[in-house]
Amino acid sequence: MKRFSAWASPVFFLVTLLLSVSLKAQGLSTEQANKFLNDSGLNELIASLPGSMQQHLDVSRLSSHSAADVDKTSQAIAEALQRVDGHSIALIYLKTDKRAEELDATLKFLSSPLGQRVSKEERLASQPEAQAEMQAFIQELMSKPVDPKRAALLEDLFVSLNADKVVMQLMKGVYFSVLNAVQVINPAQSVVLGSQMEKEWAAMSPILSEQFSKFMLLSANYSYRNLSDEDISAYINFLKSEPGQVYWRVGLDIVDLYIQGFVSELVAGLSGRS
Repeated sequence: MKRFSAWASPVFFLVTLLLSVSLKAQGLSTEQANKFLNDSGLNELIASLPGSMQQHLDVSRLSSHSAADVDKTSQAIAEALQRVDGHSIALIYLKTDKRAEELDATLKFLSSPLGQRVSKEERLASQPEAQAEMQAFIQELMSKPVDPKRAALLEDLFVSLNADKVVMQLMKGVYFSVLNAVQVINPAQSVVLGSQMEKEWAAMSPILSEQFSKFMLLSANYSYRNLSDEDISAYINFLKSEPGQVYWRVGLDIVDLYIQGFVSELVAGLSGRS
C-alpha cells in the first residue's frame, strides 16, 4: 500500500491518478468498463468493500493512536465510507490505466457463450440469498464421496482464479489502513505501531489464508455446480493465459485504489479537513 503525504486530499488523489495515467495510455470506454465490472463480478466485490472496512477495521487501535476518541473515529470512518465511491474509482482506473489496455481479450472471453455462462453462475452464487443454500450444499458435499476428477478440476480452477489473493489483499489493506492513517495524523507513533502490526500480520496471515482457501475451495463446488467439466477446463485455460492473469490482477489494483481513497478520506475527517 502506498503511503499518503500529510497534504493529500481525496480530490487531489483522484485528479492526480487520472492525469498521470491518462498521459500514458487509454483504457476502456465507459460502456466497456461498466460491462467488464458487471461480467467479471467486480461490481459485487466493490459493493462489499464498505462492509468489509466497517466490520474489520480496528476502531479502538485507530482511536488510541490518532488523538481522537472512539465516537469521533467511528463517525470519521462512516463518513469516509460514504464519500469514497468505489465504482467511480474502478471506472477511472479501467478507462485510463495502462493495464486496462490489456483487457481486450478478457472482454472477448466474457462476451463469449462460455464467459456469459461463467459470469451468470458467479453472480448468482455471490447473491446474499444464495449463502444459506451454499452452506447447505457444502454440508451435504462433506458427507458424501466427491468424484476425484471433478475435485481435481475444481482445485485447479480455484488456484487459477487467485480469488484468495484478492481476498487476502483486501484483508491486509483493511488491517494496515489504521497504520496508513496514523502515519499521516500522528507520525511519531507510526514507527512503533508499524513494527507491531507487521509482526501481528505475519502471525495471522497464514492462518487467514488457509481458512479462506479451504472455504473458497468448498464454495467453488457450489458456484460452478451447473458448469460441465469441459466448461471448467476451458475457463481454467483462459485464466492461465496472459489475459486471464490480467483479469484477476485488475481486481487487486481496484481493491488497492479503493483502500487508498478510503484512507485519504478518513485522514481528512480525523484531521478536520473534510
